[in-house]
Amino acid sequence: MNRGRVTCRYVGGPWDGKVEELAAFYCGDTMGVESEVWIRENPDGGASVIKGPRGPAWTSFNLSVYEKAPQAKGGPE
Repeated sequence: MNRGRVTCRYVGGPWDGKVEELAAFYCGDTMGVESEVWIRENPDGGASVIKGPRGPAWTSFNLSVYEKAPQAKGGPE
C-alpha cells in the first residue's frame, strides 16, 4: 500500500513540463488526462467541437495517457 506524497513530472502531451505533488495513492503506473475539448454529433449529422466539461451527448474526446518511468538510482533528477 502506497503512503505519503510523491512529486509527478509529466513529459510530453498537453501537460508537458507540469510538476505537481500528489498523494501516492493517486500516482499509479499509468494516469489518464482528459482533454477539455470534446466532440458531439448534431441532429443534422454535423459535429460540434465543445470546450469545457464533457456533456452526456459526447461522441469523441481525447485522453492523454502518461506512464510512470523508473526513477534513476541516486534519487530524483
